[in-house]
Amino acid sequence: MRKVGLAMAAIMLMLALAACGKEEPKAVDTAASANAREIKITAQNFDFDQKEIRIKKGETVKFTLENKEGMHGMEAKELGLNVKGGSSQTITADKTGTFNLKCSIICGAGHGNMVSKIIVE
Repeated sequence: MRKVGLAMAAIMLMLALAACGKEEPKAVDTAASANAREIKITAQNFDFDQKEIRIKKGETVKFTLENKEGMHGMEAKELGLNVKGGSSQTITADKTGTFNLKCSIICGAGHGNMVSKIIVE
């Protein structure tokens, strides 16, 4: 019974630490947001439905995440993107490169493999 209590305490500590230090998303002009291209991503346990997303530098994009199975989020820190399932965020890509899009909510054994790429050209 004590082991279960210690395991639960460790999990709670990991979740609390995961929530610390998050950067605020970059602000996007409301008018630009209304004209943004929308990219819808569906998440299920340990997988995003899109492995690669291509956008242009300077493009305003609305990312929407739908959870098909499990609880997930998506985050690309370098782009200021952090979306929880069932919500959206609009960003303007201000730099070129290839950026990891990761699940931001610990979702089980395959969590670390839940990665896609955003390529800004």
